[in-house]
Amino acid sequence: GICNKIHSVHLRELFEKHEDRSKYEQEYEREFLQYLEGLVSEADAWIAREKRNCRPPEKQAKFPQHVKESIALMQTQSDNLLKQAEDLAEAGNLTASKEMVANAGKIKEDIDEMKEKYSGCTSVEEVCEVCGVRCEPDEPGAAIPNAEHNGHYMAHLGGKLHLSYVKIRDKVKELREKVKSAPPSKEEENSSGREKRRSRSRGGRRR
Repeated sequence: GICNKIHSVHLRELFEKHEDRSKYEQEYEREFLQYLEGLVSEADAWIAREKRNCRPPEKQAKFPQHVKESIALMQTQSDNLLKQAEDLAEAGNLTASKEMVANAGKIKEDIDEMKEKYSGCTSVEEVCEVCGVRCEPDEPGAAIPNAEHNGHYMAHLGGKLHLSYVKIRDKVKELREKVKSAPPSKEEENSSGREKRRSRSRGGRRR
């Protein structure tokens, strides 16, 4: 969206030279941190929803080229044996026909074993833990050749949405550390003092 804040170099210079800069800077950073934490909270809720909506893992087979060629050759052999079995059966040679069918069945079992060896459960979709984009991780792409998760996942890492949330999450970490190490403001000191006085007052009445 369009930023509705005033971006002025002159005002920034005045602020940096202001005698109460430290006080106001702490206030602004605390407010900014609350705003960014809201964005992160919304993103985390979106990520949780998207994970629930992801398609479940599916069993997929990935064959090396030599395995593909072997399967194709074995399939051709099996088909030829079944064709011969039909011809032999029509000619009345049932014994030889059954032998051909058995051999074709053995080849079919070998093909199934080979396919099972190269099959496994693969995630169809995954959700980015930073920005919540749902991706197809194993789809080939040219963004980063031969990289893990190349394709949709790698391509989205350079997108504006992802890069924005990277900056937001990094800024949240930075501001949390800064706020944690910052000295208490006058308002916090006054609030703490009032609470201590009330505590002493309650203790005195109980005695």
